[in-house]
Amino acid sequence: FTVRSDVVNERLHAKMPVLDVQIQEAFTLAGSLSDESIEEGVVIPSSVLPGSGSIELSFAGHQAGYLYEPMARWLRLSPDRSFEVVAYRAASYAIFGEQLDLLFSERQIADARIALELFGNDMAKYQHSDGGFVPYQRMLAHLRNSTVRTTLVAAELYAQIEHGIRSGKIQSRYAGSGLTGSQRSRLVSRLEAIVNGRYTSAFEKAWALDIASRLNPEKNYRSMLGMLLEQEDALGAAGYSVAAGIADRIGASSVGQNAFRRVRNLVQIGTRDVDIVETYESRSYFDSTLLRLACAQRAFSALDADSVEAPRLLQAMRRATVNSPWVNSIDLLFVASVLAGELEKSMGVEAAEVRVSLNQQTLMDETVDLQEGIEQVFPFQQDPLDQLPRNVLLPLEIRLGEDAAQAGSVFYAAVMRYYLPNEIVGPRDEGFSVFRQIEDLDGNPVEMDALVRGKTYRVRVTIGCDRNRFASFLQVPVPSGAEILDGSFVTTGSYDESGGVRGGEWERETQYGDRQTYVDEGYARGRFGMFGSSWEFFSLRPVQKIYPGEVTYYFPHLYPGSRTVTFLIRAVHPGIYPVPPAYIELEGQEEVFG
Repeated sequence: FTVRSDVVNERLHAKMPVLDVQIQEAFTLAGSLSDESIEEGVVIPSSVLPGSGSIELSFAGHQAGYLYEPMARWLRLSPDRSFEVVAYRAASYAIFGEQLDLLFSERQIADARIALELFGNDMAKYQHSDGGFVPYQRMLAHLRNSTVRTTLVAAELYAQIEHGIRSGKIQSRYAGSGLTGSQRSRLVSRLEAIVNGRYTSAFEKAWALDIASRLNPEKNYRSMLGMLLEQEDALGAAGYSVAAGIADRIGASSVGQNAFRRVRNLVQIGTRDVDIVETYESRSYFDSTLLRLACAQRAFSALDADSVEAPRLLQAMRRATVNSPWVNSIDLLFVASVLAGELEKSMGVEAAEVRVSLNQQTLMDETVDLQEGIEQVFPFQQDPLDQLPRNVLLPLEIRLGEDAAQAGSVFYAAVMRYYLPNEIVGPRDEGFSVFRQIEDLDGNPVEMDALVRGKTYRVRVTIGCDRNRFASFLQVPVPSGAEILDGSFVTTGSYDESGGVRGGEWERETQYGDRQTYVDEGYARGRFGMFGSSWEFFSLRPVQKIYPGEVTYYFPHLYPGSRTVTFLIRAVHPGIYPVPPAYIELEGQEEVFG
């Protein structure tokens, strides 16, 4: 803008961001290699924007590294807190044994061995007369029955220790004194009582029966398993999975296959991972997605190890562990147990020879460290992809060295991503639906090209998904002639009466099939003292960031259903501006987008 007069001559500059109108698409092939070679099909499109497009290949072994921090945190806890804490401190070595060198330093491994020995020596001290365990010794004289959760956690680790000693993962000198024969028998009796109890959940019954059948393999538990399965859908995906594993272990194959069939029907397969639809009878607001995934993976590993679901369940476990706001120690206990079992299969295989060719053109031929993994990117414009035909199905062959193939220890992913012009792309739902609407402050819809300079509008974006999604990233561009109102500024306080500067809500389906709307979730921390008590509330809202020209949101966890976010903009500069569509993708899985 230029001002010229006899009094003043000024030139004012105003920068307006103009967003590049292009849409990313991505497609993925993923799985695990249990054979020496596999062949997939790839089509390289011709209509991509110049300079864009690539194929990314990645290979890795069974990665347990994301469990480092939670298990290290267990070790840092004081054993004086309770016997359950003593058990969790021992969990890392009880489950992984000497394979902990993949996660921990030598000093941490030494601490984990000491924690295991302390657990073994303390078991008899905290055992109730009914055979179970209590968190504190003073409870032995006051409680009529032992604590169910403490009993299940301690018994699970006791069974893990026995398995570790038999398999050679754990040296018996680190196991402590443990239980005598009679104490062990009383523990099994208490587990059986939990299975028959009136006030325990269906999953707790399944877990107790699973541990009892491992500690007492000589006993016939078929009748007890039959009574457990009478709980039907109250078991949920996790309970059905545990029941299927029990049936497979005790030789009740037909019963196990029926339970496993129910689990398979609840699994929704994705490109690289899966989600599990929970049965209505077992649902609650705080559904444990991670527990369901871990139990289902254990069932698939035992009953259908070569299925496409088994490796995807491992990947889903990783995403849920890293991103879910609701993860408890029992969830992590099951995840660690699953990963330890997978590591046992690949014990001794640390590297793999990998050869990859596309249309008989070599892309990779090298040895891959399975713990570190490898990623390589091949642009469309460089050799050898620039010589390959477009819009034609091309064979992608992946070959693996014999040792690694026999261990089934390699995951692979081939991701093709590119950009398309906005003009040729219509609405897409590749795992997400997203709808953007601009409305005035009274809630009336307004067309994008009908904004009035100086007026304030609300942008409303509704996202929909049919399964749990972890680590989702939403981009909401606005017209380049508009500015976004930042709710952190004092000057925006006048909009509170009109619905606020930012907002959001979501719908979730309840166990009865109806829908309920929520506006926030989080956790509360209580502070109690002699002069009263108080509560602090911590919200788990998505992370919103405001940039010139767009607003972004990061959702650690999206529930099945719909979610709405809103913010305000003000039309400032007149003109006609192209506006890219709102776009959401799953971080690390760009092929899931909308």
